[in-house]
Amino acid sequence: MNKQQREYLLKYYKTRSVKQLAEELNLGKKEVQRELRQLLARTGGPAEAVNPVQEKKQGPAKPVFKWAALILLLIITSAVFYQGLSHPFLNWDDPHYVTENPLIRTLAPERLKVMFTRPHFSLYIPFTLISYAFDYQLWHFNAFGYHLTSLIIHLLNAALVFGLVGYLTGEWAVGFGVALLFGIHPVQIESVVWVAERKNVLSSLFFLSAFFLYVLFRNRGKGEKLLLISCIALFLAGCFSKPNIVVLPLILAAYDLSRGYFKKEKAAQYLPFIAGAVFFAAVTYLITKGEGKMNYHGGSLGPTLLAMMVVMMKYLQLLVFPLKQSLLYEFPVYPSIAHPHVGASFLGLILLFCGACWLWFKDKKLGFWAAWYFILLLPVMNLVPFPSLMNDRYLYLPLIGFFTVLFTLLRRAAGLMPMVIVLVASVSGLTLLNVKRQDVWAHQERLWLETQAMTQEKHQSPYVNLGMYYLREKQFDKAIEQFEKAKSMFDIAKAYDGLGIAYFQKGDLEKAIANFKLAVAKAPKEAGVHSNLAMAYEKKKDFESALEEFKQAALLDAGDPTFQNNLGSIYMKMERNQEAEAAFRQTLNADPDFADALFNMGLLLSNQDRFKEAEKYWSRLVAIHPNHPKAAEVKSQMKDWN
Repeated sequence: MNKQQREYLLKYYKTRSVKQLAEELNLGKKEVQRELRQLLARTGGPAEAVNPVQEKKQGPAKPVFKWAALILLLIITSAVFYQGLSHPFLNWDDPHYVTENPLIRTLAPERLKVMFTRPHFSLYIPFTLISYAFDYQLWHFNAFGYHLTSLIIHLLNAALVFGLVGYLTGEWAVGFGVALLFGIHPVQIESVVWVAERKNVLSSLFFLSAFFLYVLFRNRGKGEKLLLISCIALFLAGCFSKPNIVVLPLILAAYDLSRGYFKKEKAAQYLPFIAGAVFFAAVTYLITKGEGKMNYHGGSLGPTLLAMMVVMMKYLQLLVFPLKQSLLYEFPVYPSIAHPHVGASFLGLILLFCGACWLWFKDKKLGFWAAWYFILLLPVMNLVPFPSLMNDRYLYLPLIGFFTVLFTLLRRAAGLMPMVIVLVASVSGLTLLNVKRQDVWAHQERLWLETQAMTQEKHQSPYVNLGMYYLREKQFDKAIEQFEKAKSMFDIAKAYDGLGIAYFQKGDLEKAIANFKLAVAKAPKEAGVHSNLAMAYEKKKDFESALEEFKQAALLDAGDPTFQNNLGSIYMKMERNQEAEAAFRQTLNADPDFADALFNMGLLLSNQDRFKEAEKYWSRLVAIHPNHPKAAEVKSQMKDWN
């Protein structure tokens, strides 16, 4: 036993059992027990303390305390996020993933094949889509159920954090504190409350489970092949939920280095994980090739890295003082490292990195958690162009490493009671901030107005999405105001399209058509703008022009059943019933629960006196979409038939 190992024994023998010390030092229990007796005898410590204190088996109270702590953790986290269960779907990305996504309407083999062979809005996330599909079978369009599933996954993640941190540090009080802050921290709201971010909590569940199994595999020694195989399977499942967890092999290597398990001659043991990461990267590339191309911030890697220095310091501020949060963050293109914000951030990062290195060399096991923080931020560091420079959700997993270091150092330096006092104060403050922040998420108008203020007219989405919100609320003048702002600041197709919809709803067809034409000119390959122009022509009774635009929309996006439904609608008005029925059937083959297609098919069939067939579609409409605008009319009509 070397000098460093002896010093470790003297430092921790009062708080850890011989078994724990043996595992941590990768030594035998008898060797540790013998060495500890000798050390205590030489230093004047009570050698007999080794048996009653260090080798005392855990009594029934300790597991009880752990279970009580776990239950308390789940209760507090559930209570803090309870109000989020009643939030509606957000009009940003939620339609793409749930409310307007025909893929999740059924778990039929052909749908699963599409999920596994095609990207979804430039992301390869088949397991996340499957989770939505399961939710849809239970909840259809009830947002409560989707929020409930995300919250349950988050609670499972918090329980895993409690177990992981407590097990690896040997400090279950620290594990509880870290898990509680993980559970309720305001930066987690984006991942838990936003239905579209199911991919973040789901991939994290697989990631944490995989890492936990790897820890058990290492601690149990050779022969635990099932643990290792299960770990690899969970890793791949996480990758199929969201790509950000491909860094797991780095986490495993850092863990092994910190525990003395890493040996060059056994580096081949990481090959299954590396192979999994490479395989997933290759599959993702092949499937998403040509989609979602992104550019560096400022046009090149240099300005991006300067901005990321500022972002990294902003992340630390959010963890300690989660104030001025936003759905979107915007950063200027900094000219050089001499800029005050960049220079100060650079110095801060140097200090942070030096502190992490010092911690690693002083105590590798604690240094591992510092490495955890940085490694899990690697995928969003924009070394490869990423959708955005910064988001709250990117801290979902890194947060664990940060608070583990913080609470462990506090526990060692000040003791248990000061740590508990800090924890209680932190939980109280973070709970208030969380509840306040969730209230913003509950009201889309407030959320988008806040985002406009935070991005300072540098991002189009807050204006377009607020305009779309006002359209749904039938506040057309307010919608026009938002789209006019988006048009003047960004001159984008979405602004003209939104203006066209607003004027269409107000009954001003000339202005609607004029704006839709401008939208088509700016985005000629966007199916939606062709469809909107077609609807304006249809309203004007110019059916031939409408038909051409609907055909163009269906051609541009054959996978969206909306456009086939619209095509069927115009055929029905032109009394081309066979073509209309074919279009509606094609729509319902793609999405059996498409509300407007169910209504249109029923209407087409009833107009032909095919009442029994029509009733089948209208009955499904009423059952699946009881709040549909035509539901009452449909019920009345079916009563007359019976």
